[in-house]
Amino acid sequence: MNSLENSACRALALTLLLVAVTLAGAGCSDDDPVVPLPPVGSWSPEQVMADFRSVYEDRDIDGFREVIHPDFLIFLSQSTVDEFALPRGFFDFDEEAQIAERMFSGDPHVRPDQTIVPGITRIEFAYFAPETAWELAGPEDRFPLALCALYRLEIRVEQGNVGMMTIRGLIEFAVRSEQVQVNGALRDRWWMVGQVDYTDAGGAKRSVADAS
Repeated sequence: MNSLENSACRALALTLLLVAVTLAGAGCSDDDPVVPLPPVGSWSPEQVMADFRSVYEDRDIDGFREVIHPDFLIFLSQSTVDEFALPRGFFDFDEEAQIAERMFSGDPHVRPDQTIVPGITRIEFAYFAPETAWELAGPEDRFPLALCALYRLEIRVEQGNVGMMTIRGLIEFAVRSEQVQVNGALRDRWWMVGQVDYTDAGGAKRSVADAS
């Protein structure tokens, strides 16, 4: 190889080295925008339901508060209202969050008569699947302009030395979206806004309710 060829090879190698350094430097520049991760939330009706199941099985109270909307309402069956002599047939966001917090804590509950109900130590969804497609509620319905669907479920709850209890049946779920900013663009963020309880607790409802 003559001197001219050597010079050309060195020039080519130097050029490639400079390109590589330039590209590496560009990738590490402090001036490059950092794309933030999406905020915590559910981005479809199906993800709301998956997140709902996860927060119950993980007993995650912070996640629970992210899944349900501040306007959340759960309508109870009349048998539940009668059994516990409740003053009304529904719970709102604050009441449901308080129930979930006590239920997820695993701590025992002391009744007004000072008897102790063991804490809930495990929650498992043995079955959880839609029975109907999502349908838009009307303006005069319980959950105006929300998407509603019936889900069939079977939930197994382990409560201290009481053992395993099973709650099964149908629940109507309602979800609704609001637009939020994600990475500079508007995106539909979904929440659970309501439930209607049609479950049969199979004799376990009192124990579960007392614990929560």
